[in-house]
Amino acid sequence: MRTYPLFALIAPTVIGIGMLAVPTFALQSNSSAYPTASSALSAAITSKLDTKKATVGEAVTAKTLAETTLANGTSVPRGAILNGKVTAVQSKSSGGGTASVTISFDQVLPKKKASPISIHGILVGVAPKPYISGGGPSASNLPTGSTKSQVMTAGETGQSMDNTGSPEETVATGSELKNVTLESGTLRSSQGDIKLDHGTRIAVALQAN
Repeated sequence: MRTYPLFALIAPTVIGIGMLAVPTFALQSNSSAYPTASSALSAAITSKLDTKKATVGEAVTAKTLAETTLANGTSVPRGAILNGKVTAVQSKSSGGGTASVTISFDQVLPKKKASPISIHGILVGVAPKPYISGGGPSASNLPTGSTKSQVMTAGETGQSMDNTGSPEETVATGSELKNVTLESGTLRSSQGDIKLDHGTRIAVALQAN
């Protein structure tokens, strides 16, 4: 009777199993997606950024201004931390007269001791820090024709931005920064380098991939 080496019988079996396993693995990989939300997350930047000195990979952090429920049912409370980074940047000098910066967010931390949630967040809105008590507005962000002395803070007038005395919670899409445009997640300015100060408000849209 003719005999065959043991490895000759095992090899085809292993290969066959491997071929069946590959599609299953690929299906599992493609099924994973980042959580989304019906509206953009409104937040205030807690770091600082200047295109004159910023570098790719530089950390950008922000704190949410309102509670949001993700499409998967996860609650992101007000005060949650958004972690992001600069993915592309050019100063006015290196960009041939146009400064630009692209920021993406990859993590949200609902609470200090909670597990971080991986996200794919794109910048879709930016606005200057609200005019609330403590130093007043920046001269560069004042309405056209106004001076710093003509704009009183909420604390000076005895009024608040909302019933809780907190800054406005909703950040509109687009750019409200003077001489700065926002398109496809990238801020651009041909008038000078772009500066995002602590307190600058942003809107971050969550994408599935």
